Amino acid sequence: MDKKISWGKSMKLLIIFLVLSIFCFSFISARAVDCLIDRPMASWQFNEGNGTNAQDSCYGYNTTFYGSVEWINQTIYNNAVKFNGIDSYIDAGNFFNQDMQEFSFSLWTNISYKIAYQSLFQSGNYDTNEFIEALQVNEGDNDYVLFMSDSSQYIKLIDDGVWHHVMGTFNGSDNGNVSLYIDGVFISSVLTYLSKIDATTGLLYFGANYANGFILDGSLDEIAFFNRTLSPQEVYDIYTPAHNDDLSIVLYALEYPYVELNSSYLVMAKLFSNDTELSDGNLILELNEKNGSITNINLPYSIDGYYENTIIFNETGDYPFLIEANSLSRGYINVSGQYSVRSSFYVTVKIYKAKDLTAYKNDFAFITAEYPTYERYALDPLTEALFKPQYYISAFHSPYINGESTIKLYDGNRDYTFRAIDGQITFSSLYSVPNISRSYGLDTTLTTRFLNNSNQTLSFYVTDKELRPLTYLLNAGLIFGLLFILVVTIVLFFAYPETPIFALIFGALFTFILLAFRVIAWFGWSQ
Repeated sequence: MDKKISWGKSMKLLIIFLVLSIFCFSFISARAVDCLIDRPMASWQFNEGNGTNAQDSCYGYNTTFYGSVEWINQTIYNNAVKFNGIDSYIDAGNFFNQDMQEFSFSLWTNISYKIAYQSLFQSGNYDTNEFIEALQVNEGDNDYVLFMSDSSQYIKLIDDGVWHHVMGTFNGSDNGNVSLYIDGVFISSVLTYLSKIDATTGLLYFGANYANGFILDGSLDEIAFFNRTLSPQEVYDIYTPAHNDDLSIVLYALEYPYVELNSSYLVMAKLFSNDTELSDGNLILELNEKNGSITNINLPYSIDGYYENTIIFNETGDYPFLIEANSLSRGYINVSGQYSVRSSFYVTVKIYKAKDLTAYKNDFAFITAEYPTYERYALDPLTEALFKPQYYISAFHSPYINGESTIKLYDGNRDYTFRAIDGQITFSSLYSVPNISRSYGLDTTLTTRFLNNSNQTLSFYVTDKELRPLTYLLNAGLIFGLLFILVVTIVLFFAYPETPIFALIFGALFTFILLAFRVIAWFGWSQ
C-alpha cells in the first residue's frame, strides 16, 4: 500500500448533526499501580520530580541515577524520567535475588528515536535462566518490543513518540508461557519451557543493559514488578484509564466508512479541552493491512489546525484501524473503526410526472440511496410522516438539479432504496444521516432496486399523490371535517330554530379550529 502520508416546533423532533462526519470520544488517563490492590513486588512512580534517586512507593526500594537522567512532567502522570541514549541509566540494585516461578511487569514508555536496540529494563546474565529484559528493537523493517523471546514483531511498535503501556507476564507452571500486552491489548505469547526465573546477583537497570549498553533514548514512568502472573483482566484493570470528561478528540471524515480505491484519503482530527483546541498531541493511525501486518501512520499537527495525513489504498477490502491520541498535558485515548475500500460507481436518477411524462426539474433537494431496513420502512404513512426523523438512517445522496441527481455508490450487487426529499437539508459526509432543519413536506420512497457495480440511469414515474401522501391525507381530513361540521351545523339550526346563532357560532368556531389545525399542521410539520 502506498502511504503519503418535539417534534419540530410542534410536531417533530429536531436532530442536529455536525457539518463534518464526527466521532467524539473522551480522553483518558491511566491509573497508577496500587500497592494494596495490585500487590506488586515494587512500584516506582517517579513522583519525586527532582534529585538523583527514586524510591519504590510500596516498600522503599531505592534507585540511583547515573549519567544525564532528566526529570520531566510532560506525561500522563505527574513526573517521569527521561534518558539521553548516550550515558544515562538507573541502577535499582540486586532486586531479583530470589527464584521466581511467576513474574509480571508493567511500565509506561515514550520513545521517539528509532535506534536499533533500547533497553527498557534488564537484569541477570545473558543466555542464562536468570536473564530478564524488555527491549525495544528497530532493525529497519522489524520494529517491535521483545520480552523473554516474545515480541510484538509485525503487530505493534512503540517508538513513535507517544506514551505506550507495556506489560509482560511469565508463568513457569504453564510451560514457561510468556505473554506480551501493549496498551492493554494482548499481543502474543510463546512457550519458553522454563519452570522458573533463577535468582541473580546482578543488578537491575532501567533504561540500559549493563552488558551491551542499549541505552534508552526516551522516557519511562510507573515501573512495577509482580511475583505472580497477572491475568488478562488484571492487565486490563491496571491499564484501564479513568475518564476525563472535559477532553475530547474529534475525527473528521468526509468519506467514511467508504473510501475510493486508488484515491487520496485525508484523515483529519482535532483535540479539544472543552471548547479549547489542543496542539500538543501525538496521533498515530494504526492500519491493519490485508496481509495481516500493521502500518503506522503519523498524523502531524498542521498549520491549518488539524492533525492530518493522506492515505492511498490500492486494494479493495475492509481495513480495521486504531487511532491512538496522546496529549502531553491531558491524556491518552485510542479510537477504532474500519475503512471500507471500494471501486465506486454512479447512478443517475431522473423523476418524471406519471400524468404527462414531463420531468420534475427542481422539485426536490436531494435523492438518497439507502440500504433497506425493516425499521425504516415498516411504518404506516402517517406514522412515518409525523415521526420520520426518528427513523432516518445513513444514506448516500446527491442534490437533485435540473431534473436529475447522480449518486456515488460503493457496494454493488445489492439492494438500494431510493428516496426523494425536499427542504433545508445538510449531510455530514457522503454517507450519513440527513440533518433536516426544515422540511418542505416531501419525503417519499421511490423504489427499491438491485444494482450491480456499473454506472447506470434509473427513471421513475410518479404521481403527485405518491410524492406528497401526507398533503393528500391532511386535505382529505380537512374536507371530511368541514362536511361533518356543516352537517352538525344544519342539524343544530333546525333543532334549535329559536336560537340560530348557536348553530352559526358552532359552525364558525369549529371551522376556524379545523382550518387552524390544518395550517398549524402544515407549518409545524414543515419546520
